Amino acid sequence: MTQDPFIANIGYKADGYAVDLILDGTYDCKNVPEATSLVIKHLQRRTTTNLEGSLTRADVLSKLRGWNETTTTSPSGIHLGHYHCAWRDPKMRHDDPNRDLILAYQNQLLNATVNLLNYALQFGYTFERWTKVVNVMLQKDVGNPRIHRLRIIHIYEADYNLLLAVKWRQALFHAEDHQLLNDGMYGSRPGKSAHDPAFMEVLQHETYRMSMKSGVNFDLDAASCYDRILPNLAVLSSRRMGMASSVTQVNALTLQNTKYHVKTSLGISKAYYQTLTPKPHLQHWPRVG
Repeated sequence: MTQDPFIANIGYKADGYAVDLILDGTYDCKNVPEATSLVIKHLQRRTTTNLEGSLTRADVLSKLRGWNETTTTSPSGIHLGHYHCAWRDPKMRHDDPNRDLILAYQNQLLNATVNLLNYALQFGYTFERWTKVVNVMLQKDVGNPRIHRLRIIHIYEADYNLLLAVKWRQALFHAEDHQLLNDGMYGSRPGKSAHDPAFMEVLQHETYRMSMKSGVNFDLDAASCYDRILPNLAVLSSRRMGMASSVTQVNALTLQNTKYHVKTSLGISKAYYQTLTPKPHLQHWPRVG
């Protein structure tokens, strides 16, 4: 298989030498197709601000307090309830001599969680347990188990999921505050809903009907768009909005090494599939273990 030099210069984790050139808008596009050149231009940095590449106690606590303890997480068995132990009220009398001891233990648990996450971010490290992901297949249509009508749910480790949720939420609010997002985007944005475009379309049709005028709607739905996001493009898109490179590198490294197991009514499979190495940016066939 011939290696595309452009893709090779970016790499699966978007850590190649061409990445900074693309973000700075100085990459030479003479030898790439016109469509690729257009994508490269759109990947130029939109902000000069780089977000913080580490987590604080407040970041972790804020996420945990709003995270329902019954949420299914952590194939390793470190359930979300274990993390809730770091902040929940011990339900002890204030004059109980053991209360201060319990609170000290909670403080140590919280510090350990924060330090482990920051260790991964500081040194570009992914923990082994993060690389095991369990896939659950949900039927979109009840009684229809056809493979193209199944919704795949990935079950990640709780602390890894927390890291992603906190950092990309910060990036999203940063993009909102600096007006970096297109006004036509509605999903996953503060103050907007994916239902808004549907409601606007209904109003548009009503306007056609009541004004007795003709109109044309063009809906271009990107099928399975989230399933087809390339990791290196996701890294570039995030960094152009100010995301710290340490965060995107940990995420990409984890995805590169992830082993996906399938969960059914019979249990979790021992076999798994994963990205083919050592050149996952060139080949995408699954490898079964």
